[in-house]
Amino acid sequence: MTPRGLWLIFACIGLLALPLTMPLATGLRWAGPRDLAARTVSGSLWGGQLQEARLGRIRLGDVTLGLEPLPLLIGRTWARIEAGGGDAQAKGRLRISRNAPGAEGLSATVPLAALGLSGGWGGDVSLRDFSADFRKGACRAASGRVTATINGLGDGPVSLTGRPVCQGRSLVAALSGGANGATAGLTLRLEANGRYQIEAVVQTADPALGAILAADGFTTAPGGYRRTVEGRLG
Repeated sequence: MTPRGLWLIFACIGLLALPLTMPLATGLRWAGPRDLAARTVSGSLWGGQLQEARLGRIRLGDVTLGLEPLPLLIGRTWARIEAGGGDAQAKGRLRISRNAPGAEGLSATVPLAALGLSGGWGGDVSLRDFSADFRKGACRAASGRVTATINGLGDGPVSLTGRPVCQGRSLVAALSGGANGATAGLTLRLEANGRYQIEAVVQTADPALGAILAADGFTTAPGGYRRTVEGRLG
């Protein structure tokens, strides 16, 4: 028997030895995000639920989470997740790893206020068919679409769009758009350890809008106003 075949046998034995009824709460304490909390956690690793879950400042609401058995045979920990009923909605696949996190086919919407960009200049950011691959602390691949809906730049919402890419060790999505005589941009930067940075830039010649932005914590920048917030997911 080849070494590869022997390795697969041991992997299968290890998988079968894992108790099928292992509580989800135990698995989350072992490998889950540090800032994940919930009112109750029930079910097993293969199909469990979290009620009134929260990831840092983001209220996820009720979450259904299930580990996928087959990826474990090649040393990958993938789970299907669906969250709703809170500030954020999410559905897709996540690779649960503190050293090599990832996502595949993920759709999610998160309020900017939950990420620290609060005030009159609000809205949300959405991921569509989003995939990301981090290895050894660096972004290796990213795809999908990222959009943001911004309020406070005029009579109606403003849509910003962009796509995620790897820049250096970070995943970066630069979104842009404009309306009502203002040009807006959001640059989202995510690291493998969950640290993120959001830089918002608004270019406008309207002094009234400038006063509103200044009241929301924006500082003057060449051609407009800028605000940066930082935080951590997990």
